[in-house]
Amino acid sequence: MLAVAAKILCHLCDIVLGVTAKSVENGWYPVLGSDVVVAVGESYGCIGITVRGAQSPCPKSDLLDRVPCTRYFHLPSRERNMEELRDAKLYFDRSMERPEVPSFAGGQVAVFSARSPLKPSANEDAAGLIPLGERDGVLVVADGMGGGAVGEHASRLAVRTLKMSVADVDREDMPLRSAVLNGIEAANRAVAELGVGAATTLAVVEIQGRMVRTYHVGDSMILAVGQRGKVRFQTVCHSPVGYAVEAGVLDEKEALHHEDRHLVSNMIGLPDMRIEVGSPIQLSLRDTLLLASDGLFDNLHVEEILQTIRKGSLESAVEKLARSAWERMTGSDGNLPSKSDDLTFLAYRPTRPGRVAQAGNSIASQTV
Repeated sequence: MLAVAAKILCHLCDIVLGVTAKSVENGWYPVLGSDVVVAVGESYGCIGITVRGAQSPCPKSDLLDRVPCTRYFHLPSRERNMEELRDAKLYFDRSMERPEVPSFAGGQVAVFSARSPLKPSANEDAAGLIPLGERDGVLVVADGMGGGAVGEHASRLAVRTLKMSVADVDREDMPLRSAVLNGIEAANRAVAELGVGAATTLAVVEIQGRMVRTYHVGDSMILAVGQRGKVRFQTVCHSPVGYAVEAGVLDEKEALHHEDRHLVSNMIGLPDMRIEVGSPIQLSLRDTLLLASDGLFDNLHVEEILQTIRKGSLESAVEKLARSAWERMTGSDGNLPSKSDDLTFLAYRPTRPGRVAQAGNSIASQTV
């Protein structure tokens, strides 16, 4: 009967099977106590039903109209690092007018996320700030694919799965690099097991003091730029056009107007997904790190982005980038790039020790 009940719930709500959970504000967090739980609606306010233990009612959900039935997603039933999970900040289906600028990992990060100005459906992008102490942490941006609620669910699932893996670092004395790679691989399995054709990009940066390392799947881009506008690092988009730019067959201006720019050849959710891992980079004090969905790089030239993000306060630079991308999306000048899309990006700068608390609102004071 329990198996039948779980399958019925699968058609009503978004189900995650495999860990005991309790609801904490808008998120689900594993707790110690029993073997299995059906945790319903990661961010939709539903109540979980434990397979071995007391039952709690689940309110009627509108999820039938938003997300197709998911397959069961299994996680080990064991204690998690609750504090790390609780301190993370996740951004799902946001329509921001201004960026948020908390202090994070020995620096300051500005976050902006908004859905496409020309569509009524949800923002399929997702982002996350996952702190690991005062000077370490993980940044992530995901761009869901598959259309509507399918893409939205894929990006959320990938970010949440990565967050769960990163929370194992302190408890298991696991290197952060291993936790990130495990999280990306787990996200790939989870999205593939949805069985609805969902996929998502994933751009991830680990921060350990001033050292950063990048991981990416798809065409969400990561770049690091110095104060004078020199590119210190830039990822290659996993797409035919991206590879053509890297090979010198196309320049970046030609690529922005190419008819196949929307094609992506490597995604979370594919059986042959591959993770591109960057070499470690040591950031200088005024360097800026940028992670962004293609809503930014499909509407602004790289040089425009560099000249904007390298100077001024982080908040004002991010506001200007968001405004410029929005104007391009809604503009009618055929000589300029213009692609209406969801827009999500994170910009990070390290700060001097002792100034982190004044850089913005501490991420540890915010909840998911």
